[in-house]
Amino acid sequence: MNVADVGPFAEVACPTCGAEVRVKTDMGSYHLIRYVAHGGMSVIYAAHDTNLDREIAVKVLNEEYSADEKREAAFKKEARLTATVSHPNIVDVYTVGRAYGRYFIAMELVSGESLEERMSNSGALPEDAVIRLALQVVNGLRSAQSAGLLHRDIKPGNILIAEDGTAKLVDFGLSLLTESGTVQAEEIWATPTYVAPEVLEQSGEDHRADIYALGSTLYHALSGCRPIELNEVSNKATRNAKQEIVPLKRVAPWLSNETAQIVEKAMADDPYERFQDYDEFRAELESVRMVLKEKGTKTPVQVTTRSKRRKRYDIRRNILAGLPVLILLFLLIAAGLYLSAIKSDNREEGGAQAAALVVDLEKNPNVGLEAAMQINEAYQTARKFLEEDDYVGAEQKFCEVWRNGRAPADTAIWAGFEAAVVSFLDGRSADARQHLADLFDFVNERQASDTVMGRRVQAAAELLTDLQFIPAERTPEVLDKPFRATVFFAMALKTWEQGDLERACSMFERFLRSGPWPESDWMQSYLRIGNQYVADYRLLSEVEFEAEGKTRSEIESDILSLDTLHGSLKTTGRARFNVKVWQSVLRERLRYLRNRKVDEEWGALCREVSEKYFTGGKFAAGATVLQEIQLKGDLERSQRAALLFFSAEAEVFLDDLIRVLGPGASGIEIRTRTGLRHTQVIGSQESGLMVEEEGAARSLEWRDIDPRSLLGLHRVLIDETDKDSERARLLVNALSFGWLNGLTGECRMMAEELVKLRPDFAVQWEKILEDFGK
Repeated sequence: MNVADVGPFAEVACPTCGAEVRVKTDMGSYHLIRYVAHGGMSVIYAAHDTNLDREIAVKVLNEEYSADEKREAAFKKEARLTATVSHPNIVDVYTVGRAYGRYFIAMELVSGESLEERMSNSGALPEDAVIRLALQVVNGLRSAQSAGLLHRDIKPGNILIAEDGTAKLVDFGLSLLTESGTVQAEEIWATPTYVAPEVLEQSGEDHRADIYALGSTLYHALSGCRPIELNEVSNKATRNAKQEIVPLKRVAPWLSNETAQIVEKAMADDPYERFQDYDEFRAELESVRMVLKEKGTKTPVQVTTRSKRRKRYDIRRNILAGLPVLILLFLLIAAGLYLSAIKSDNREEGGAQAAALVVDLEKNPNVGLEAAMQINEAYQTARKFLEEDDYVGAEQKFCEVWRNGRAPADTAIWAGFEAAVVSFLDGRSADARQHLADLFDFVNERQASDTVMGRRVQAAAELLTDLQFIPAERTPEVLDKPFRATVFFAMALKTWEQGDLERACSMFERFLRSGPWPESDWMQSYLRIGNQYVADYRLLSEVEFEAEGKTRSEIESDILSLDTLHGSLKTTGRARFNVKVWQSVLRERLRYLRNRKVDEEWGALCREVSEKYFTGGKFAAGATVLQEIQLKGDLERSQRAALLFFSAEAEVFLDDLIRVLGPGASGIEIRTRTGLRHTQVIGSQESGLMVEEEGAARSLEWRDIDPRSLLGLHRVLIDETDKDSERARLLVNALSFGWLNGLTGECRMMAEELVKLRPDFAVQWEKILEDFGK
């Protein structure tokens, strides 16, 4: 029987007896047993290793590529590159060989299924399960990167899940080997749905392209929906689609905010806005794993269920539109009776408050029954989301009411205000301020500035959008009505997000003492959340955060303790941010202790100059001292160059503040390092500021003033300018001042903002961090 033209494991008929038999089943010492899967270039079989008596996988190059030298070389390269990495989350490669004119790779056989198969069978997967899987994949990719390897085709089909739950990365067929920096591929073969934008643009790629692809894979696994859908497969169409990806939280509102933020950061269009290394990615995933362990997860709503709900909603709307006039009349009468009862219950609260919570068809007959039902349903859904701490979902529903052109003015205005409140709750102060600014204009557009609701909301919006702290005299004296209490609650949220946790906590406690409010059950959600803020403040207050003077083991223990604390926090935003900043400082200190190489004498001198000169704002004098020192090594010289640069820029920082903080400067708050506050500046000088204290003038030297307070005042100058060049200059000044005052965490955030304006600064900043072991 001539089988020269058939491939391995082919089934042919015996010419004598007609029985079907398998041929070419032995590839070296591996006996092929069964077909497993196939890919773009190869077929995979399960095989028996006759030498070691074990079951393995054999990957055989397809016939059509066997005569293609380029594809054959790529196949051999895959085996060579994969074999360079040994890690539990990457399939092991045993050997490479050639049989029947084809190359094959003998590798580990994973008994289980691919992530793609699991998603096909189950749809959207449980959040905690996906996070556990992601942690393993990140571990594998980190190991590959340490060997200089980029995978370049991360997707659900290339992540295998063993029967014991272990994730295994497979198919390194598109991989590139890089010693450092970015690499340029000759062709684009990666899967369009998951590939990073820079790969499509062929502008060079590094490990952050794999991070993007993993983020896209997680998006698909968590939501059950691909991040993009393509009608036309081209680089241009794919690139455009990736700029319009629907936010994950909108597609899968049951997910935690933390998980959604991690995925969206991994999928950032700009590589510099993604996780910059796998350690950072893994730390965030580990934190959210602990949060989910504490809070639990919600069951995913599958795509088919979401589709059915939408169909039911459409059917309901169609039925409603076709109701006979008699039934509509009956419903209008019933609605009128219902609204009358509600108005009777809420009479003590006043017209503005009652109207804000229900559409009164009697007063607003032009709204129409269908629109009224839609508005009330959206409001009810927003309340439900709020009860579940789903602030993004609540915001969307409040905005739906706000933007409904049929909604009465008071109802729309109040919905807009609550959209701002839940944005504060979600830790998105910028979004909250934008809502409030839009709401202020909306009141004017609806010609409602003379109404009770319009006046009150505009007054509240002015206070809440101001970047300064809210003066105590501008807070409501009495919180007897839900409207006043909600505005005060928003003020407490703003104060919390601005970082004054102690004052915010006292405001939350006052809010809690003032409630509950009879006949306003909807306020219960805010009371419950207020208790969460007070509880988080107490947890944060117990932390004794200090990095200096500790051993490496002590710092590592502190980092783990902060992980536990992060998982225990109930609120989103500032509390979690503070914990992350503390961890960042500890990790920076740990890296420094591991890698420090500078001369001890030079290090001691830097600390002395910082304490004697920089802390007191004497940057030029400190720079002079540094210039006079004879240095021994290149690292010390690099550090000195950076410090001299920072000194010159920090000098300009103070000059700008002195110019702005002249006599009579109002609306300004200065905090000292001991926590005292001063609101009246009566003069400025080279050594500091003159403030009024109990009717008398007091001199505050720069070393007495909290440097974060000065950065906050300088931030106003940055936000006021609309010129990128001036904004960049001011950011350099502020970053330099912050660095010389030890505010590394704040400097990192300013550097990220600066790099967007001046990409060339990225190299300089990276060099500075490297030189200082950060």
